[in-house]
Amino acid sequence: MKMRRLLAVLLVVGLAVMPSFAEESVWRMWFNDDALYLSNERPAIVEDMVLYLPADAVLSRLGATYVYDADSETYTVFKDDLILAFNMQTGQVITSDERFLFAHVFYRNKVFYLPAEFILKELGGQLSTLPSGSLRITTGRQRLSDGEIAAVEASMTSYQQSETGANTMYLLIRALPKQVTNHLRQLSTRDIPGAFFFSASDITANPDALREVYVAGQTIGLYIPSGTSSAAAIDALVRTQDLMERVIKTSSCLVLAPGGSAAFYKELTNAGFIVWDANFDTAVESGSVSLASVAGRILWKSAVYFDGTSASAGRLSRLLDGYSGAKSRIAAVTEGVKPLRYGG
Repeated sequence: MKMRRLLAVLLVVGLAVMPSFAEESVWRMWFNDDALYLSNERPAIVEDMVLYLPADAVLSRLGATYVYDADSETYTVFKDDLILAFNMQTGQVITSDERFLFAHVFYRNKVFYLPAEFILKELGGQLSTLPSGSLRITTGRQRLSDGEIAAVEASMTSYQQSETGANTMYLLIRALPKQVTNHLRQLSTRDIPGAFFFSASDITANPDALREVYVAGQTIGLYIPSGTSSAAAIDALVRTQDLMERVIKTSSCLVLAPGGSAAFYKELTNAGFIVWDANFDTAVESGSVSLASVAGRILWKSAVYFDGTSASAGRLSRLLDGYSGAKSRIAAVTEGVKPLRYGG
């Protein structure tokens, strides 16, 4: 009972953190490895600490069908040899294997609703809550872990992410001086383009690293850490450009500024910079999160961030070796490419 109550609390929190229907016309959850969007006309509902889902959103995905008998007000679910007959008046459930259970099914706004935990237990599914609060149903046919789905979800640049169209991938690498060579080696041996972003202190500490990237023909950009004010950022970027001019006789207006606000990006753009954000941070890699698996599931434009450490070089290698489709998707970051931003 304690676990059931805890799950119910998590479900309520999960529903609460989703965008309001006034802001979004859909509510997102996950079924195995796929995003499932419920419209505001048939949303998930929590009543008496129980989560209810629209029957038409889950039954067919669980391999089940149903019939409704209006005379007896019985909602009957079929899957293989299992039959679940729900009496919508009394809440009694009679099963084909002669069990007598209790679960409430109701009809609202022309939609039948089923108790999620009950129906998943009977039909062979499990419910979990992702860090974002999104719910996920798994049936044993999923290929990605909860952590991997969480990384895929975090890469979405809009709430209802389109999975058609451009799926180009860009590699954005923080150019820490002592590790530039390691990252360059991973790219050059595979003939893959990347973009290296330097701060003024990076260039001062090791100007040879900047020369090495320039000679290798890889894209060079400017780096600004998160939390920097726009005025301080512009000053730092101009200083970085001046240092680049001294070292390699050319400069860049490309900027990597992870996690900046829309207002911050606008001010830098107005100052003449082309500002990129990253929507896939490879630091999420863990024993249960494969970068190759996540990259293969991100079916939209993605800017993949490597923090430039020695561990980051290993992540770059594992991503490129583990994801066979990487090379065909990866493109060079140039001043003519529209930068990735959240929300567009």
